[in-house]
Amino acid sequence: MVASGVICVVDAEAGVAQLERPEEARAQVAAADRILMTKLDLATPAPVVSLPRTLARRNPSAERASFPDTE
Repeated sequence: MVASGVICVVDAEAGVAQLERPEEARAQVAAADRILMTKLDLATPAPVVSLPRTLARRNPSAERASFPDTE
């Protein structure tokens, strides 16, 4: 079996802090082809704004997706 892409899932509230600590989290973001941000409905506004910037800086070529609550 050959992997055709790597997806990394990042918690919107805790993601920025996680990327500052464990090397494993940074390596996962760096290796990802796609990054999915989750729990946007539970996060405060500050991380929802800063996380996409942090992810873009750590892996500018990865596709980033999020699905905010639209209701």
